[in-house]
Amino acid sequence: MADLPILLLLRSVAVTDLLQGHSEEQSISEEVSLASILLAAVASEDANLSTKATTVQEDMKELQQLVAEAKDVGTATVKTIGNHDQQLIRVHSKIEDQKNHQWRNNLRVFSILERKEGDDPLQFMVQLFGKAFPDLSDSDMDSQILQAHRLPITQNSSPPSDRSKVTQPQPILIYIGNFLL
Repeated sequence: MADLPILLLLRSVAVTDLLQGHSEEQSISEEVSLASILLAAVASEDANLSTKATTVQEDMKELQQLVAEAKDVGTATVKTIGNHDQQLIRVHSKIEDQKNHQWRNNLRVFSILERKEGDDPLQFMVQLFGKAFPDLSDSDMDSQILQAHRLPITQNSSPPSDRSKVTQPQPILIYIGNFLL
C-alpha cells in the first residue's frame, strides 16, 4: 500500500512521456514497447520495495522478540536482586545477633587515653576495677577479668602510621569470665 503513490507517479510520468513524444510517424507498436518497458521498470521497483518492506517487517519482529526477551531478563534480574537484598538483610541481622551473643561477657571501656594501659592492659583493668569496686579483692578481680586489649582501629577510619597519633582513643575490650561482679 505504501508503494501505491510511487506507482501512480511513475505511471503518470510514463503517460506524459507517451503523449509528449507522440508524433504521427511513430507507430503504435513503439508506444506499446515504451509502455511495456516503463511498466517493467515500475514492476521491478515495486518488487524491490516489496522485498525491502518484507525485510523491515522481519527485522521489526526480531527486534520485538529481543525487547520481550530483554524485559523477561530484566524482570528476572529485579527479582533476583530483591531476593539477594532480603538474604543480605537476614545475614546482616544474624551477624549482629552473633556479635551480641559473642560480646555478652565483654565490656567495652571508653575514653581511656592511648598508652595509658602500658604494656599490660589486663593488669591495668584489674587495677581500674579495683578502684571502681573497692569491695572486691584483687584476687577476685584477677580470676574474673580473663582478657583485656585495646580494640583495633576500624576499617572505616584511616589508620595512622603511629598509634600515638590517634585523635580519639580506641575502647578497651574486657572479657569477663563471670559477669556477676
